[in-house]
Amino acid sequence: MQIGYLAHDLSDPAIERRVAMLSAGGARVALAGLSRSAAGRAGFANALVLGRSADGKLAQRARQIAHIVARQKPSILAHLGQPNVLIARNLEMLAIAVSLLPRFRTRPRLVYECLDIHRLLTDPGAAGMALRFLETRLASHVDLVLTSSPAFVTHHLAAVFGDRIAIVENRVLELGKPPVSARNPAPMPPHIMPGPPWRIGWFGALRCRKSLEILTEAARLAQGKLEVVIRGRPSPAVFEDFPALIRDKAHMRFEGPYNMGDLGQHYAGVHFAWGVDFYEAGANSDWLLPNRLYESVHYGSVPIARMNCEVGRFLVRHDIGIPLPDLSPDAVADRFLSVRAQDYRDLVLRQRSLPRGMWRADQGDCVDLVRLLANAADHPQQRRVMI
Repeated sequence: MQIGYLAHDLSDPAIERRVAMLSAGGARVALAGLSRSAAGRAGFANALVLGRSADGKLAQRARQIAHIVARQKPSILAHLGQPNVLIARNLEMLAIAVSLLPRFRTRPRLVYECLDIHRLLTDPGAAGMALRFLETRLASHVDLVLTSSPAFVTHHLAAVFGDRIAIVENRVLELGKPPVSARNPAPMPPHIMPGPPWRIGWFGALRCRKSLEILTEAARLAQGKLEVVIRGRPSPAVFEDFPALIRDKAHMRFEGPYNMGDLGQHYAGVHFAWGVDFYEAGANSDWLLPNRLYESVHYGSVPIARMNCEVGRFLVRHDIGIPLPDLSPDAVADRFLSVRAQDYRDLVLRQRSLPRGMWRADQGDCVDLVRLLANAADHPQQRRVMI
């Protein structure tokens, strides 16, 4: 099967992961999109780059999309060929995809991949109303929506797209390894020894200023019994100079971006994984089930989350991790100063007792995903929780 993929950011590791899944599922993928990095991703040498974009600058991206729709259709169509399925990642790519549909010889199935609900889609003002109007107009062309959390469906997507929705969780992609038994967990890699100083890892997309403030002050209050290790890509729209913000902070260090292949080693070097996000509290941040949740448990560290959000409810439902009702720096410091070595061992053993398939996607899951996309228009009323 031939899949055309329109990506919002070719430098986003999540795009690399999705393309790998589609390829492993047996599809041929033609990739085009914007990039928020001059380099893009090393593995995307054959991608068609439509231009540079910037995080947090929706107006600038809207002008870009208008230009692309007006001027770049022929080059995009030539690059995509005649796909069976056209995937649009995020709303701006959906606008491009809908503009392309009449130009194909045979209309491809249109799949909208929505893994975040933009803050303006929940804004009550004029800008929010305009964006919701656009989303509704585009929705009539969509055969299937891919999302990653049931809360996105409940709080937003179902009202716009009905039952044309499949949930594809942000599980860790592992190809070339034998499948694990449904109930038999695979051996965990060697892990950091339990005991203070307790080490918290904050990995991934770094865009929550309040998290940085909480962790900075909690580490100071713990006086060396709590350390914070930060890895990933800080959002320039939130942090102008992220390394400078923590350069002189005690018991904290920023180790820059990472390769996906190094994740196991990084998570094995911390006791806990910070899964708290206030970036869009009350909406997207309350609804998502992010990569770092699945990564942390898969690689053996204990996730931390806000109690009253989808991640916190997930932890409570499965009786794992540390859901925090109070995220004041004093309360966070006190909570981790009270953890004993045996407490930590118990937390790790509890999450290891769950099926490994909850956290990991393998080749069979990739095949299932491609099959779902192939049938996107044939079974529009089937909402499935898959991988």
